[in-house]
Formats: sequence, structure tokens, C-alpha cells
Amino acid sequence: MIEYIALTNFFSFKERTEFSLKATKEKPRGTFSGEDWWTEVDGIKLLKAAFLLGNNGSGKTNFLNALSVLNEFITVNRDSKAFFRNRLPDVSFRLSDETKNAPSVIEVAFHTAGYRYIYYVSWTPEYIVKERLFRQEGKKKEKLIYTREFSKEKDIVVVSYPKNTTISGPVQELINQNILKYSSVISIYDSKNFECEDIRNVYNYFRYVDLWNVKKYDLATMLAKRSNESLLRPIMLSILKDMGSTICDYKVDTLSFDITEDERDFLLTKMSEKEYHTNFPGDKRTIQKLQFGYKVAGKEETEWLPESLESEGTLEAIRLIIVLFDSIWRNTPIAIDECAQSIHPKALEFILSFFLKSSNTAQVFIATQALVLLKWDNLRRDAIRFFEKDKTTGCSSFTVINNRTLHRNNQIYDLYMNRTFGGEVEIMEKEPWKETLAKITKCMINKCWEE
Repeated sequence: MIEYIALTNFFSFKERTEFSLKATKEKPRGTFSGEDWWTEVDGIKLLKAAFLLGNNGSGKTNFLNALSVLNEFITVNRDSKAFFRNRLPDVSFRLSDETKNAPSVIEVAFHTAGYRYIYYVSWTPEYIVKERLFRQEGKKKEKLIYTREFSKEKDIVVVSYPKNTTISGPVQELINQNILKYSSVISIYDSKNFECEDIRNVYNYFRYVDLWNVKKYDLATMLAKRSNESLLRPIMLSILKDMGSTICDYKVDTLSFDITEDERDFLLTKMSEKEYHTNFPGDKRTIQKLQFGYKVAGKEETEWLPESLESEGTLEAIRLIIVLFDSIWRNTPIAIDECAQSIHPKALEFILSFFLKSSNTAQVFIATQALVLLKWDNLRRDAIRFFEKDKTTGCSSFTVINNRTLHRNNQIYDLYMNRTFGGEVEIMEKEPWKETLAKITKCMINKCWEE
């Protein structure tokens, strides 16, 4: 489980900004217990969920992108100078001359496989400046596993290992032979056959981490050919039933079509012969067709309707259930952007309850405008982060509710909308907006913009 993520010079986060997942001593309310919201790991209570709220452009997505960047550093092995993705993510804060060419930094502390790890990486678009990995067992002192640095003057990468490192001599040699200025030590594990417990643990923990926008993913592909379908199907259908849906089943059919010669010639202008045969074996294109089943009064057989006839709210709810299920299945964190805009508030509560009750070490970061969450009786206030962006500097920051100064009975929603946590959109319902609206209306009528 992630304990904290710290960002420096990362998109709108100019100064070091630390996002902690440690739970406070807040007492649970509603039907949930404290354990539903957190899991205790190595004596630390870590939250299973964090909700990112804030106006558009306040930095929520920028923060969530850190998990995608971590996944890229750890899983993408840039093992060739000709590799088309050898340029590293360019995420520096652009509104200050002092940060444009400075390294970006991510530091993350997380718990997996019985250890606490701290992974640190700093980089520019051209090379990784520094990379470090620490391991801690229980209450023992942190142990350095390796340090990797790039010398721009000598154009070489140097990986250093302390005497008590857990990386064996042969593995050290393999790393030294394959490390490049834009490849991380962890990423080498993906393509080289070697055994190192700590590198394997870090790689496996972040290999499935990604940033999801649940509206953008093809639902048929998400459901097709799953090894865990026998568990996902009854769970998803049970949640949908309790949410009030009449869907009783689903099926994904695979349809195959022949590719014409003209289409083949066109595709070969976009990809190599090898890629073509991998994507279109036997000169055939396949598509997945999703249908939902319904029980209709007076009919014994299930009636099937295509996905296109379902409401967007239902489809978004199903996608959310699937990505949360996968996070629980893999015991890894998941980041979800622009979530729950079409989902009914009570349905959202059902889905989040499923995650919190079922998760052990899985975690979810959700950026959303679904402010109804703030009225949820079960909500833990320490799971909320209110994001804001300074208009004068362009720097993002976030606020955590102070339980000591803010009484439990205060309405968080009302305080947020009244700008206690930066929730109000300043032009809304104010005279400047009325004047602008009148001007826009006049210009639309006259078909001409007037300065």
C-alpha cells in the first residue's frame, strides 16, 4: 500500500508536495467501521481510498498522472538508443524559468511483500538524473539497495551498491551492462531473466498501476476473455441488482471480418509487415460485441440488448466496478480521473462500499466532481483532498480537513461551496458574469464579436 507520494517540479506542483495516505484518529460514522477505510501495515493505518476534489484545472489530474509516470519508469525498458520512446516524460513546471530545465522528482513510500520501500527518481526529458531504492523491514533502519546516477559531463551511468545490498554480484553485472541514461534499474527486470526479490517486488507492485478515465475504455474489451470472469460476473451482477438495475446477465461475442486487399495495403503504410500479421492474423479483423440480458415477464428465455441501448450512467457504473474489482484482485493502487459524473449518487455509494468492504491492500485515488460524496454519512474526512491552483503563480496545492478545528457536524459540502476549501467558482452568480453573458448574447444575435 502507498504511504505517501511526493512530487517536485511536476506539472503544476512546483515545490515539493507530499500526499499522505496515513489515516487520522477520526472515529467512523454510519455503517462503516474504521477497518473498512484503512488497513494496518507495519503498525501504520493506511487509507484505502482518497477523493480528490477541486475546480477544473486545479491540479487533480496532474497529481494522478504521477502514478502513470511511475508505471512508465518501472515497466518501460528503453533498451535501445533507437527506441522510439527514449524521451522521458516532460512534466516540468513551465511557468517559472528556474524549473523549466530543472529535474522533475517523484518519491513514493509503499508497502508490499512484507517490506516498506522508498523509491526515488529524478529526471529530465533526456535522461534519468538519479534513482534510489530503500527497503525497510518492520521497525529496522532503512537499507539502501542501490543508487543510480548519470554524469552528464562523462555521459555515463553509474550504479552503486552498498556492501549489504540484496542485489547479488551477477545481477549487479547484468544491470551495469544494460543500464542506459534513459532506462531505470527496475525496468531492466522486465526483459532480463534474473532473480532479485526487491526489484521484483517493486516491479510487480507498479506494473498494473495506471490512470483511468472510465468513460474512455471499451467495455466489451474490458469484459472479454477474463481469467477471473467466474468471480467478476456474479459480483458485478449482484451490485447492479442492488443498485436497482434489471440487467441479469451479459455476454461478449467475437465477430470476425475479412480484410480486403485495398485495406491491407493501406494498413501496411501505417505499420510493419510483422505488426500487421500480429494485429490481423489470417487477414482478419475481429471486434467484440457486448450485449446485456434481461428477464421479461411472461418469457422464459433471456432477452438480449446491445450495449449501445444502455444509458451512459449504467455503462460508467459497470466500468467503475470492473476497474475497482481489478484493483482488489491484484492488491495494487488504481487512479481514476473524471469519475462518477453520470452515476446516480446512491449507485456510487453502493460501488464505493463494495471497494472499501472488499479491499485489503488495494487503494483507489478518485478525482471527481461528484460533490454528493461530501454528504455521504459514511465518509471519512481524512480521505478528502481539496485541490486549488494559485492564480498568481499557477502552482497547485491541496488542503486536508483539520479534525481538531472543524467540528464533525459542520456540513463539509456547504463549507466547500462557500470557499472554505476553494470550491466556489468565482464568476458564478456575480455581476461580471451577467455583463459578459449580455455581451455574448448580443454578439450571437449580431453574428459579430464586439470588443
